[in-house]
Amino acid sequence: MILSRKGEPVGRAAKARRTAAVLIIAIVASGISIVATGAPAQALSGSDFNPGNIISDANFHNSASMTDDQIQAFLASKEPTCAAGYTCLKNYTEDTSQGEAAAPGKCAAYVGAPAELASTIIGKVSRACNINPQVILATMQKEEGLVTATAPTAAAIRAAMGYNCPDSSPICNPASAGFFDQIYGAAWQFETYEVSPNFTRYHPGATHQILYNPNAGCGTESVYVYNQATADLYYYTPYTPNTAALANLTGQGDGCSSYGNRNFWVYFSEWFGTPNGPEITNGSFDSAIALPGQIEVTGWSVDPFASPITSPTYVWINVDGAGGPAYADLPLNWIQAAYPDSGPDHGFDSIINASTGTHQVCVYGDNSIPLGCKSVTVPTPSRGSFDSAVGVPGGVLVSGWAVDSVSPASVYVWINVDGNGGPVSADAPLNWIPAMFPTLGTAHGVSATVSASPGPHTVCMYGYDSINLGCKSVMVPSSAAGSFDSASGVLGGIQISGWTLDTTSANSQYGWASVDGTGGPVAANAPLNWINSLYPGVGPNHGINATLSAGPGHHTVCLYGFQSINLGCKSVTVPSSAAGSFDTATAVSGGVVVTGWTLDTTSSDSEYAWINVDGVGGPVLANAPLNWINALYPGVGPNHGLSATVNVARGTHTICVYGYQSINLGCKTVTVN
Repeated sequence: MILSRKGEPVGRAAKARRTAAVLIIAIVASGISIVATGAPAQALSGSDFNPGNIISDANFHNSASMTDDQIQAFLASKEPTCAAGYTCLKNYTEDTSQGEAAAPGKCAAYVGAPAELASTIIGKVSRACNINPQVILATMQKEEGLVTATAPTAAAIRAAMGYNCPDSSPICNPASAGFFDQIYGAAWQFETYEVSPNFTRYHPGATHQILYNPNAGCGTESVYVYNQATADLYYYTPYTPNTAALANLTGQGDGCSSYGNRNFWVYFSEWFGTPNGPEITNGSFDSAIALPGQIEVTGWSVDPFASPITSPTYVWINVDGAGGPAYADLPLNWIQAAYPDSGPDHGFDSIINASTGTHQVCVYGDNSIPLGCKSVTVPTPSRGSFDSAVGVPGGVLVSGWAVDSVSPASVYVWINVDGNGGPVSADAPLNWIPAMFPTLGTAHGVSATVSASPGPHTVCMYGYDSINLGCKSVMVPSSAAGSFDSASGVLGGIQISGWTLDTTSANSQYGWASVDGTGGPVAANAPLNWINSLYPGVGPNHGINATLSAGPGHHTVCLYGFQSINLGCKSVTVPSSAAGSFDTATAVSGGVVVTGWTLDTTSSDSEYAWINVDGVGGPVLANAPLNWINALYPGVGPNHGLSATVNVARGTHTICVYGYQSINLGCKTVTVN
């Protein structure tokens, strides 16, 4: 059992965390250790704890120490069983669809996804923020005990890293509560410590007075902070364990003990091996990447005692025991966070020729201090590669290379899109080709755009002698654009406006407009001067301005643009052009005299009305002259009056009149004697 005091507050400029300052909470560290690096050779001793070098910079930032699958297996080993009704970390999932934009100098963009496992979130955040996933796991354990918890509470998961959880509040800041927000926020905070000028309290390369406990009366220890990663831990938890805490690594010390950084060190050491390392040697062997016929070796090296310290150093690289020097002079801006006076130029990235097969690569830093060894397998040199396929409007941009290994002449590749294709010359300059094929020159690159319609496609490339260089799936975007801006009902139809175009052409295109499902083409050629500023080079003539025929009433209008893209639908009401009035119904001997008027407001033609007597009737031409009509509806003329005698029997009757387009002009009751 390792005792952890939750809530040791971080310096307020950096972060605050919650819970009482002296509470001791027992967190059981159970399960089988999965060793992702070397496991400790012997039991830990408090005398091994170096308060100025808790973890090396290289280990702190080794984001490749574990794959997502290894993280998942590790969590499963620490939680072999899970209490009923609880979700252990090995089974925990969370939607991360909100994503996180890139924070320059701190974290790359995080692309979210639904129902991501906790292990996936930890792995993706570690790579985005360049933080060792083992650091995240050890921090999570010392904060909430989640790695080994078989009955974790929802509150513990919401505060997984103790990030942005103030002492003054029983809960975390809602903006930072939740598993993903905690993991990403803590990793982002670690990176912020290293690039922000606001964090100088524990800067490396100097001695600092670090408290043993929030109670200042417990005193401080003079600690020379060797590296930035150790400074990061003190910004996050600003206390160092006293002698009593180190004397009992799995239990409680005394009233002045603190346990956060001690427990981080213990968890990391027991699970993953010693956290200390390369900055004691002032360098790191970061990667050995196999290339056809070559090995790319990267890392960094600093001589902190050089005068000036900004001077680049040499490293020595051996392949299978034989090698030579490489200059470590490439810029790595983060170096200055660990060595403030060093300048950035201490990285190395060397290409070493190597035969096909497995090789042992070892790197030695300043003063011949070993930076480590890695095993790498060099593949047989290929005669080509299909490197990328990117969908662009109108087609697919492909890149790669191909050679005839016995001739410097450029060759052709064959590119198929969905099984159909043709030859493309591989003659673009690629300066690295002679390093792999010393006699062939540089003109062997493929860079071409092959035509393809919008949508998903499979692109395959074949090299010299038709060797299959592979296939890729790609989505070609549409070059169509447009908008359905407005639809207004007018007498006799619907007036629409909008625009559509092909972003690769200045030619005017056609759209398709439908009213209640029936329609036809409309020209998109009206001038819109602003179009060219949105799509430079296409010109202005892409506007749609048309009137569609439609009768009075409610209609649905839909507009489709170039390449039949759906620009949307709108509901619109077309007004009626009919007007009229049922003025009088006068009983006379043997019938009823009906007067009134009706017309089409868009025409001077006389129209018919319909007169019903007790529900039965017929048409009557409304052509009687009414001189005042033209003043009300200019241009329609006078001949729209209704004056008719309808024969009816003696008695009381209901007379109803309907005007042009069957508009209801009303009903009247009349009694014929």
